Amino acid sequence: MNGSWLFPESNTMHRTGLSEAGIETFNGSPVSSLVREVCQNSLDAAKDKTLPVVVEFRSFDISTNKFPDGERLLKIFKLCEKFSCTNMDNKRTSNFFHNNIELFNNEKLRMLRISDYNTMGLSGSDEIDKINPWTGLIYSDGISDKDKDSAGSFGIGKNAPFACSEFRTVFYSTLDYTGKSASQGVSKLISFKNENENFVESIGYFGNNQYPIFELLNLDPGFNRTSSGTDIYISAFKCDIDFEKQIICSVLENFILSIYSKTLDVIVNDKKINKDSLSHIMKKYSTDLKYANDYYKVLVSDKCVSTQIGIGDIGNINLRILFNKDFKRRILMSRSNGMKIYDQDHMPSSIYFAGIVTTADEKTNQFFRDMENPQHNGLEPDRCKKNALKYKKILHQMRHDIKQFIIEKGQGTVTDQVDAEGVGEFLPDLSQDQTDVENKVNSEGLNYRTGNVLIKRTQIKNDSNGQVEDGSSDDIIDSISNLHGNYNENGVIKGYSHGIGHREGKYSPIASRNENLEGDSTLFRNKIILPLSIRMMSINPTLNMYKLIFLLKNVLNHGYIEINLSCEQGNDKAKIGEAFMIGKESHKKLKVRSNKIYLENMPKMEKIGIEFKLSFSIANFPINCSLEAKIYGYKK
Repeated sequence: MNGSWLFPESNTMHRTGLSEAGIETFNGSPVSSLVREVCQNSLDAAKDKTLPVVVEFRSFDISTNKFPDGERLLKIFKLCEKFSCTNMDNKRTSNFFHNNIELFNNEKLRMLRISDYNTMGLSGSDEIDKINPWTGLIYSDGISDKDKDSAGSFGIGKNAPFACSEFRTVFYSTLDYTGKSASQGVSKLISFKNENENFVESIGYFGNNQYPIFELLNLDPGFNRTSSGTDIYISAFKCDIDFEKQIICSVLENFILSIYSKTLDVIVNDKKINKDSLSHIMKKYSTDLKYANDYYKVLVSDKCVSTQIGIGDIGNINLRILFNKDFKRRILMSRSNGMKIYDQDHMPSSIYFAGIVTTADEKTNQFFRDMENPQHNGLEPDRCKKNALKYKKILHQMRHDIKQFIIEKGQGTVTDQVDAEGVGEFLPDLSQDQTDVENKVNSEGLNYRTGNVLIKRTQIKNDSNGQVEDGSSDDIIDSISNLHGNYNENGVIKGYSHGIGHREGKYSPIASRNENLEGDSTLFRNKIILPLSIRMMSINPTLNMYKLIFLLKNVLNHGYIEINLSCEQGNDKAKIGEAFMIGKESHKKLKVRSNKIYLENMPKMEKIGIEFKLSFSIANFPINCSLEAKIYGYKK
């Protein structure tokens, strides 16, 4: 194919570097982003909607001397490196181009071809003065010509392939539904000076003087396109050893609903992913998948419960739930093409399930589309401007209705089994709009009917040396809390001093100290105990009875459980009426005071069960709240 690279001279003062926002958006998870964006675009361009769209990912090597106008692109890399070293003093940029020059010294380059079938192809290659599929992909930024039925609407998804290219260079070739062929290359580098010392644009094009070449580009030996569709060639593909597995797992995590519904088939080298092969593929990659296994079981099970939920005056969603003690309490939120938007978390923690939400009508599909962020992996109502408040309320109500349905259908599905292995399942999970925060476990609110357990790791000051301790460094965190004296046989706490003299009574004064027999006063430190596992559930809502089951790593000689009401505006103490240790033969009554249940000689690595009764019903509490539990240990 005859063609050349051209980076047009710039007549503006605008300069662009490597940290271009469109590409940086996808650098965090380039392969996963590539799969999402490419498959989404292909689904949006489906030709015959009664047949599946097919997307093929195939890696291959190309001789460096067969790279389209490779000598010119190599010169461009050298000019960029020179400009970076002399004008930018930017090591990252200089190293980027130095590495690319080294890659051109190799005999071969790794490429990735992505081809789709049963699609319309990229029309409009002969009308580049108009906004159409071809110009929207090749020449535009932040422009989308997609209609309301399509998933992509921001025009930045086209940058995902560049994040997977060492050269940040991609070739496009298409045979559109009208029979027209066109090819062009795009390279997104930096603003630099050419041989004439004139500034040029950061984006260069391979073709006929910035225009496409009207024939198919075939860089993959043995490949020949005969039907409409598009081929994307990612040059100097950033491939890990397990890139094939990464692509397959991303397909399963994001498009399992599309695969199962025969809307999408995917081929990764020689591995075919379709409805017929889905069971085998799921088993093969089960240990590498996060939530897709759960969702697949929802799709194939005949034991699911289903409902249709109305969302405001917009429309309806379809909800399908399956209960299983091994599930991770997530719901796949999808739109009409079957692509996952995100995994809904913050669900009832004492009921284990998996679920799938699909849109029931076009208005609901548009409702989700309006709120999607540019990465298409979250809903952000503030993007809707004048409808933001309305959409927030509708979205909040939708999540509430989903939770209520799960609680209603899931009562009684929780077992008392507590497993020391897999402790991570008992810790709260991060929501889809939160980032990972090391050494902290965020709380998770639950509806009162199933109870709630919060386990918090916090950074606190050590009063002995003033150093900040990391809560993740051990399973016990020191903290100064309310101090306790000793119970006598009548359950009265003794041994407090307050200024001058002594005090005896039911309640400890603030900042009190525990006296020994000699009258010396000693400040004791409470310790927050992080159990290996913990569950709390409602066992009799009518009597306000709850059950707490936990497992300790170490023996707890003296301690207590603190029960609080967790509300949006903060925490309140829960008033406990009575509590019992659950034994094999009988119930042992435990000492309680206010919101605390006191413990003595608790064993390690042994399931401990406690039943307690609240002196009021949180169902009648004036604001939405749930229960949280913390375990403390202290010395006498």
